[in-house]
Amino acid sequence: YLVLPAQPPGPLSASWVTQGRFMPGQVRSGNRVLVYAGPITTPFMEDVFRFQFSVDGNLVPRAFPLTYRFEMDEG
Repeated sequence: YLVLPAQPPGPLSASWVTQGRFMPGQVRSGNRVLVYAGPITTPFMEDVFRFQFSVDGNLVPRAFPLTYRFEMDEG
C-alpha cells in the first residue's frame, strides 16, 4: 500500500504512474491505496514512480515537507 497521511497545509492528493511491477493510481490525504498484489518471489522489488501532488495553492504560503510511506500486509 501507499499511504498519504493527513498533514498540513490541508487536503492534498497524489497520483502516479509506474514503469514495472507496481500499479499506477491515486490517493487523497488520510488514505492508503493498493500498489501491488500477489506473491513476492524475489529479495528485492524495484520500480520507478512518477508522482504528481496537488494541493490548494491558497493554503501554501511556502514550501512544506510532504510525508508518505509504503506498508505491507502479511497474508
